[in-house]
Amino acid sequence: MAKKKSRAGAEAGVSNAVLRRMAGEEIFHRGEDLFCHEHVLNWSEQPEGIAAQVRVERIYNPKLNVDDGMLDFSCDCATGQQGVLCMHAVAAAFAWRKGSESGAKRNRKPAKLSIAESVKHFLEASPEEMESHLLEWSSEDAGLRERLILYAAKRTGSVESAAALKTSFENAVKNRRHKMSARELTLYVKGLDQAIASLEKYCDEGHPAAVALLCRELLPFFDEHAGRVLYGEDIYSREQRIATLHHKACRQAPPDPIHLAQVLFHLERRGEFRCFVDASNYYSDLLGLDGEAEFRRLVEEAWNHLPAPMAGQRYWIAPREEPYLLRQMDRFARERKDWDGVIAIWSRYRNRPNDYLKLAKLALEAGKQDFAIQWASDGIAAFDVSETYELREFLTLQLMNLGRQGDAVDIALELYRQTGGHTHYRLLRTAAASWPQWNELRGRIVDQIKRRMESGKLSDGTELAIMHAEDGEWTMVWELVRKLGCKRSFLDFAATKSPCREGIDAYFYAAGQVVEEAKAGDYRDAVAGIDGAWILARRIGQTAYFHASCENLKSRFPRRRAFVDVIRGRYIDA
Repeated sequence: MAKKKSRAGAEAGVSNAVLRRMAGEEIFHRGEDLFCHEHVLNWSEQPEGIAAQVRVERIYNPKLNVDDGMLDFSCDCATGQQGVLCMHAVAAAFAWRKGSESGAKRNRKPAKLSIAESVKHFLEASPEEMESHLLEWSSEDAGLRERLILYAAKRTGSVESAAALKTSFENAVKNRRHKMSARELTLYVKGLDQAIASLEKYCDEGHPAAVALLCRELLPFFDEHAGRVLYGEDIYSREQRIATLHHKACRQAPPDPIHLAQVLFHLERRGEFRCFVDASNYYSDLLGLDGEAEFRRLVEEAWNHLPAPMAGQRYWIAPREEPYLLRQMDRFARERKDWDGVIAIWSRYRNRPNDYLKLAKLALEAGKQDFAIQWASDGIAAFDVSETYELREFLTLQLMNLGRQGDAVDIALELYRQTGGHTHYRLLRTAAASWPQWNELRGRIVDQIKRRMESGKLSDGTELAIMHAEDGEWTMVWELVRKLGCKRSFLDFAATKSPCREGIDAYFYAAGQVVEEAKAGDYRDAVAGIDGAWILARRIGQTAYFHASCENLKSRFPRRRAFVDVIRGRYIDA
């Protein structure tokens, strides 16, 4: 059928920019190709938009509608049913727009009336007719109704206008739904921004005191309702606008410093508004000495009324406002340079290993190394070894600084025996580097590791290889890895630190072990190891050696057909 002229097709709702944003670059171009190759069989105007038929293997039926500049769509394809703009709808949009342009050439549209001319014609009506129209239009348009109420309230007086602004803001923010469609969310955010803009305009019109009060009253309401559908930066940016407006209003109409201190204390203490974190510093010029004193009094009073910590209980959860009060008390003590006070404040928290570590670092910051060592020792005594790795590292370094090398070695040795890792062996070697008994101690450690391997407590030579790697004995490292195997993470570390042909052999040795022990044909770990060998081979220019190793590994497992096929297809044939 012939394409009809569409007045809405030329609107911005079906522009290239909109289609690209909603569909993505790939789908946009595919839809454009469908239109250019005449896959749009026909389209027709509907009361609310257009309906089209697009042939791609079969006929699809997209429908488009532009309402208030926003594109709405549907399609019976899989993509369209998921709520994503599909290529069929994009092709229909091109056809709609093309038909609108051709129609515009045949029949010139009548010129639109401007707003000024429309207002002029409206004012020519009688007062009764204007009143009737306004009542009718406002009953159908909530936005117009809100504007009329605000206008009337501003002409009535400041009290009435503030109340009307508050009601208007609450109506814009109020929302009982936790999920919205894209269209609903766009309209909702637009209403929020208009409501905040009304507050900003009211402040500029000479009512800063009323605006400051409205900001304080409306922020919790905004956070409660808008927080149901807005997240992250979307809600924070609007909270920040309200907080910035509050500060601007307070500067234009400075409130009583005592009262401002009380307001800021309660807003900060709630801990719900990121925009009011450390607001007492931001408002310091408005608080003055009296306001600062009142703020400190409120913080200290609340701190003293906190329930006592649960003695002996570990990992207890503090009240919600306690971290905020702790931060403020810490700030006050640091401003006085009262380090004993800072330590006394933080000593309230001793239910986690990190709490003891913080106290130890604070004591060290205050120049009290003995107290730092004591706090670290107390934390080590209060918790299991597996929970105090960082405390033991800290204590080892402090004992080394004091020249207590024997004590430092004892702590580092116990820590290394618990983990067997790079970091803690390095710490042990650093603590005992100039210790006369280091070689003897190292020999004992090696003997202990070998006995654990013989008894089956250790399945590979990783721990022993770590020692030789940290000591720079790479020849011994690769010999151990080829004979005993090691963890994949250490193998990757060694291949990075000491790239050589022996590393390729070690990767293939580990892959062979995995294939031997593989159950149900799961060779993923073996293939991952061979990938590591390939990366190393390319790095050192040994790709021919790598392919030869692949052939050898393949010949070892002729009956593992799945594995052989993977090796052949992934490395040899490729």
